[in-house]
Amino acid sequence: MLAIQKVKPQMRGTALGAYVAFVDLSLGLAGPVAGLIAGWLDYQAVYLFGGISCILSMIILLFNKK
Repeated sequence: MLAIQKVKPQMRGTALGAYVAFVDLSLGLAGPVAGLIAGWLDYQAVYLFGGISCILSMIILLFNKK
């Protein structure tokens, strides 16, 4: 919602479309990547990589504040 409010009113549909596209992309990639990780290692490694990804995204968010 915050990202949508920061764009001009005439561009809000485009911003929402871009957001939804990236959510769809992440959901579409998460399953196959988790399957590859589980195949190479084990199922517990999927949760480890998920946790590491979450921590990295929080670090990126903290350092990219404007």
